[in-house]
Amino acid sequence: MSPKQFRVLIETFGADIAKWPPDQRASAMELLASSTEAQDLLAKALDLDRVLNAPEPPLSADQRDALVDKIMNDLDESEG
Repeated sequence: MSPKQFRVLIETFGADIAKWPPDQRASAMELLASSTEAQDLLAKALDLDRVLNAPEPPLSADQRDALVDKIMNDLDESEG
């Protein structure tokens, strides 16, 4: 497997190699053992996955009220 093929798999299936097609996993692991480029690609993908999977911080009461007010104002404007 080439680093380019590895990148395509990351972009298609994400950083969790266990979710990749079974016939690609062994080659991916071999490449990871020998390629700093593949290691860097995986590290960046893992970082991205962590950011995307992080829970959103809860809204404060003031933020929630402001959001509700904005939504209600937008609804009023779209109806009128």
